[in-house]
Amino acid sequence: MPPNEPRIQPPPQPAPPVGDGTGASPEDCYRNPCADCGARIPLWARFGTLSSGGVICPECLASGQYICCRHCGDYGHADDMSTYRGRAICHDCADQYVRECYECAEPILGDDIWTSPDGEALCRDCFRDTYFDCAICGRACSRDDRMEGRDGESLCPDCHDRHCGPIRGHSYTPDPLVFHHLPRDPDRRGLHFGVELEVESPDIDDARDVARSLPDYFYCKTDGSLSHNGIEIVSHPATWGWLRANQDVWGQVLGLRRHRWRSYQTSTCGMHIHLTKRAFGRLHLYRFMSLFYGAPGWTRRIAGRRACEIRDWASTELHRDAPLVRKARDMRGENRYTAVNLCPSRTVELRIFKGTLSATGFWRNLEVCRAAYLYTQSAGLRDVSVPGLARWTMDNRKSFPNLSAWFARRGQRGQI
Repeated sequence: MPPNEPRIQPPPQPAPPVGDGTGASPEDCYRNPCADCGARIPLWARFGTLSSGGVICPECLASGQYICCRHCGDYGHADDMSTYRGRAICHDCADQYVRECYECAEPILGDDIWTSPDGEALCRDCFRDTYFDCAICGRACSRDDRMEGRDGESLCPDCHDRHCGPIRGHSYTPDPLVFHHLPRDPDRRGLHFGVELEVESPDIDDARDVARSLPDYFYCKTDGSLSHNGIEIVSHPATWGWLRANQDVWGQVLGLRRHRWRSYQTSTCGMHIHLTKRAFGRLHLYRFMSLFYGAPGWTRRIAGRRACEIRDWASTELHRDAPLVRKARDMRGENRYTAVNLCPSRTVELRIFKGTLSATGFWRNLEVCRAAYLYTQSAGLRDVSVPGLARWTMDNRKSFPNLSAWFARRGQRGQI
């Protein structure tokens, strides 16, 4: 630890008198001359040490022109000192030890430096706002991944999984992902769908029990945007053919509404659907996104969300610094809270839908993704529109029973 006091050398024992037989001379009674005024400094006098190795006499110290560095203890001229939180430090210490907080850009030094799991230097406040120490392993973890132990303690996902159950941290991704398809599935190497369904359970123990009972097709994670008892039920990727042939798999999840689980009746739960990004060409992706960004009113209605929810979680607004053409060309995004999120490296995420445990609403949301993909695959660039999607869906109503019924009801009311 750096000293808290100036490095003031204790006075040595007085030199033996000259001529007492030890051979000492008058020169042995003085230190090197003062680096400022050149005065000779007696051995028993108070003095200060410079970082350069020189010394400062008592008179120059008393003048206030020299200040002690509170980190290394050496003296420096007042004009050559910096200030850190009201404490003087020399330029050498400032250059070598003072760092900038990665989050707030404030200078930090010594014990005030906290290191994130990624190696960034943080101040104490920013560290505590962003990370926590796992109560079992002591490792610093993101607060987004915080999980609560049986006694309310903060645990990292790994320790929670080993000690408390099957609900993983928000950043968890299984390795490997298992891609589900039928034996002769035409989409085997093409379009797959992955679903994230956010739900709230009556209590956290019930959530753990359900997470343990679900088939291997699912895994469960925490989500910081949900309530204390909220979890995210996530599926492995599957083709459309496999999903339709195995509707009973999702039926186990949708049946939770009979046990007082909620999704649509909450203010935070959503349903996010991922589509394989490599199944899109750039022009196809542009047409697909145009369908949702070009008709924000319809997007909000089909999603079942209020305007404020769309704005906060799945915005349909396009900013000048991120035009649709550039997003489609680059096939990547910079903001995940958009209607069509391109931030994931391998998927296109449609984030618009409100969470639901209704079988009709759940399959309608998936049909929206499938129908929008196929319709924009063949539609002309200037022909992409919601009425066009409605006509296409009605022509293929046997494949999209829930979405075609929704369009039929809205068409009768003139709300398409």
